[in-house]
Amino acid sequence: MKRSLLVSLCLLPSLGLAAPPAVLRFVDLDAPGALQSVRRERPADFPKIEKILREAPELPPEEAPKWMRTRFDAKDAGYGSLLKTSYPPKAQLTFVLGDTRYRTEVTLRNARPRIIPVKR
Repeated sequence: MKRSLLVSLCLLPSLGLAAPPAVLRFVDLDAPGALQSVRRERPADFPKIEKILREAPELPPEEAPKWMRTRFDAKDAGYGSLLKTSYPPKAQLTFVLGDTRYRTEVTLRNARPRIIPVKR
C-alpha cells in the first residue's frame, strides 16, 4: 500500500498534476497565544491569516474555500464536514499556507440553511 501511494505521488508531476502540499507544522489558532506566535514566527502569513479570520465567516461556506485559494493561495482550504448547530452555526475552518496547516473554529454569519426532504 505504501509503495503504491509513493509511486502514485511520484507520477503526479508527469501527469500534469500537482503533488499535495507538504505540511510540516500544525497550528491550532484557537489555542492560547497561537496568533501571537504566528505573528512572531510567520510575519508574512500573519496578515493573510488575520484577513481570513475576519472575512471568511462573512462569506457563504461554499464560497469561502475558493476565495481563500484565489486570494491567498491557501491549499486544502475548507470547512470540516461537521457543522455545529448552534445559533449562529459554527464550523472548523482549515487551510494550508506554505508548509503549515492552520485550524480554527469560526462562527458562520452567512450560512444559508437548506431543507433536505426525508427519503421514505
